[in-house]
Amino acid sequence: MKILYLSFYFPPDLSAGSFRNQSIIEELSIIAKKKNFEVDLYTNYPLRYDNYRNEEKFFDSKLEGINIYRCNNFSIKKNLFNQCLLFLKYFIFVLSNSKNKKYDIVFASSSRLFTGFLGALISKKVKANFYLDIRDIFLDSYKDVYKNSPLILFLPFLNIIEKYTISCANKINLISKGFKSYFLLKYGNKKYNFFTNGIDKIFINYNFDNKKINSKTNILYAGNIGDGQGIENILPQLIIKYPNAHFNIIGDGSKLNSLRKKLISLGTNNFSLIMPIKRSKLLHYYREADLLFLHLNDIKAFEKVLPSKIFEYASTSKPILAGVKGYAKKFLEEEVSNCYIFDPFDIAQAEKLLDAINFKTIKRNAFIKKYDRKNISKQMINEIINL
Repeated sequence: MKILYLSFYFPPDLSAGSFRNQSIIEELSIIAKKKNFEVDLYTNYPLRYDNYRNEEKFFDSKLEGINIYRCNNFSIKKNLFNQCLLFLKYFIFVLSNSKNKKYDIVFASSSRLFTGFLGALISKKVKANFYLDIRDIFLDSYKDVYKNSPLILFLPFLNIIEKYTISCANKINLISKGFKSYFLLKYGNKKYNFFTNGIDKIFINYNFDNKKINSKTNILYAGNIGDGQGIENILPQLIIKYPNAHFNIIGDGSKLNSLRKKLISLGTNNFSLIMPIKRSKLLHYYREADLLFLHLNDIKAFEKVLPSKIFEYASTSKPILAGVKGYAKKFLEEEVSNCYIFDPFDIAQAEKLLDAINFKTIKRNAFIKKYDRKNISKQMINEIINL
């Protein structure tokens, strides 16, 4: 058996998709040795963050049974046009390097619609079964983000691409159950799985207990700083209202400069803005934190998503302050203890919760066991190789 695996991001890049696909690939590598099959992974050299382009050889050399082909993509300013250029190069790279190869299964991990579309094209060409892992509803987000932009004119074309991609899939994994209504309404009862993101071993095995010396409350945000989060429009207000707390903000993204300007204008020093760091170093900041902050922009499409950061945060036993709506809110209420939820951008509600938070840690052992990424990956691989 031979599998074609498509993932735009892969370690050592730092992203939710990168970590998810690392776990799946590592489990595939173990099974490949036992069942004598081969996997061709097509990805990029690290490009998510401009300051993090190294160490790919370490990841590539330790995966037996996995052939990794990396597109030498360029690091450019992250806007929509440049993102299209990045993907076009990846698209051409995959097509040119995989031509004349035969595959039994094509697997595409797609937050970007065109990664899935690429998988659909190749699966049809080589007459292979196609498993589509959907990490984001690109069309839904695009419609909401660009509804007042001339770019909305591309929506009918993107709808055609999505329909073709879904029609080619033998089975579809939806990373959030919040996506289910969208796909059932548009595409009916196809074969769906619901394998979520999960918690990696590095977090499960780490001791987050912190013997507090500093009297200041440490509040941590770690993640992307972009349109999807909107933290530039809420964190500065919280920082100025809580001078006795220290806010560590770790991340990068399209709204970083906007956030930086607003933070500088505050005239206060109770925050640190830190560029993305290795997860092994990030663990230290989690241990030192008293509270973890999560936020999603108030956009209708985001009410369907389930942020991967929830799983990382929940593994620490620290209280979580989350500005979310929709399925993410439902998931947190049902699955994650010691979590305080407010509506996105509702400063008054966030302040009220901050004043009432009990800062003691609560172990979430049942959650960690349920969402151990290794187990989720094993179950998902069983679905892939038995298409």
